[in-house]
Amino acid sequence: MGAAWDAAAEFGCGPALRLTLARVREQTHPLDAIAVYESEALSIIGLKRPDLYRGAVDLMARIRRLANSAGEPERFVTLLGQIRTEHKLKRRLMTDIDERGWP
Repeated sequence: MGAAWDAAAEFGCGPALRLTLARVREQTHPLDAIAVYESEALSIIGLKRPDLYRGAVDLMARIRRLANSAGEPERFVTLLGQIRTEHKLKRRLMTDIDERGWP
């Protein structure tokens, strides 16, 4: 799987394949997977479609779990702070985040 990850990094790939590779990669290289999930979550939020925000928040939950297990919980805290600051007017997104009980 390392070769596929390297090829995708060098030549690029679509979002679906990137997420598939990240799900496999998170087992051994969680920080690599976090980078993919962060990008995808921010991309989803950037679409400004409230019906998709739940998917972004689900990715954030995955990021939180991986960051904690990798000993870098501040990675999630930083992302959460960024999203809360930059997207505070997106009420549906803030509701979805608040439902998780994150500070």
